Amino acid sequence: MGYTYDITTSKRDNTSSNCLFACHTLDTITTLFVSTFLVAYIYQFSENTFEYIFNVGIYYISLYAVFLIAYLIFSYITDLTNRIWIYRLGQLIRLVFVVSIIFFGQELAQMLYLAGGIYGISEACYYASYNVLKQEMVSRKVMNKFSVFITIASKCMDIIVPISLGALISISTYEQASIYVAVIIALILILSFFVKAKRPENSNFSLKNYFKVLKEHPDAREKIFFMYKVSIVHGFTTITSTLLNVCIMLQFGSSFSLGSITSIISAVTIVELVLVTRFTKPAKRDWLYYIVMFIPLFSSILFSVYPSVVTVIMFNLLMMISKMFYTVVYDMYRNSTLKEAGLYSEIAEHQTVVEVLLAFFRVVSFAVMIVVGLLKNLLVFKILLVVFSLSYSATNLGLMLYEKKFLKASPEGIVNLTPREQEQEFQKIIHKLKKNSW
Repeated sequence: MGYTYDITTSKRDNTSSNCLFACHTLDTITTLFVSTFLVAYIYQFSENTFEYIFNVGIYYISLYAVFLIAYLIFSYITDLTNRIWIYRLGQLIRLVFVVSIIFFGQELAQMLYLAGGIYGISEACYYASYNVLKQEMVSRKVMNKFSVFITIASKCMDIIVPISLGALISISTYEQASIYVAVIIALILILSFFVKAKRPENSNFSLKNYFKVLKEHPDAREKIFFMYKVSIVHGFTTITSTLLNVCIMLQFGSSFSLGSITSIISAVTIVELVLVTRFTKPAKRDWLYYIVMFIPLFSSILFSVYPSVVTVIMFNLLMMISKMFYTVVYDMYRNSTLKEAGLYSEIAEHQTVVEVLLAFFRVVSFAVMIVVGLLKNLLVFKILLVVFSLSYSATNLGLMLYEKKFLKASPEGIVNLTPREQEQEFQKIIHKLKKNSW
């Protein structure tokens, strides 16, 4: 897969990258609607707790099973054409999904395998193109900042949107709220026409050739394969986020409460993200990793033993603090590792391997959730909650080990620069040392 927009080789199109940024930020609204609030919607027609857990599991296992297969197909299709058209197709399918909710309402919601499948196709189409567009339009030099900014922007939306959507759904219906979400998707489609992209020359998507290339770059292969191992663990964290929403609905039973708690927690995690990115450095923040590895276990056990309004809010807050940290760090290393090795032409293949690993282990985790729903045992559910909460800890552990293994030996910041930039930084360090010595 060719790389065309790197800042070191070509002129950067700020309009395109800014519009892509805006589209993905607005997409946070639709993601909230068809994930967080669909979980609340499923609650409305579930007769008891375990049927609710089973229904949520059916929806998500259908989503990620279809996503896994569809992503492989759309990765290949994206390579054959202009990737922005595939991006728009993903949004168009999502629009069809939301519009179908408007017309079919609870009838569609009760056919959860169908709803999950449609949304899975939409997500596969969207991310097969977005993951490539982001890599092509955002240079390696600014990828770290981009990851932070996109996370902050998304979390800002998470403050405003959940409480607004929750209130809207509470005073009207989920179907009526779908109309507003459909309008937002239409706006994203319009904005996407300001994103200019093209299919690189001599583009050739091949996973087989990708792994052959990695064999020729053992240092890069070691780092990339390490991130694949982290991705496997990271795949299990999706069910934990879903279980958090389920716990809120079981405790409060309303979309407004779900939206309010989500908004408040998002505000806290933005402050956390700003502090972490400003005052900590890679490979020099082990103490922070230990904190975010401990709180998932503590909060999940506390809620399981003493389930209440207070502990469910504390559970969500502490888990989101842990999640916010690993999300931005994981996204940063996932996107920069391949570029550091200079393997720009294998971006699509790399992203495909990551997404397939994530989807496969998400399917596995939600299959466990379905089994719990069938067993109808509250103790088993609590054990599930604690076990999968540890996936947050394990992901943070993996990222800490990645930094200790691959970043600690390098001078601060040097690993994210080009060879020429690295030489310049080394000269600055030498000059500073001589000055201090004098």
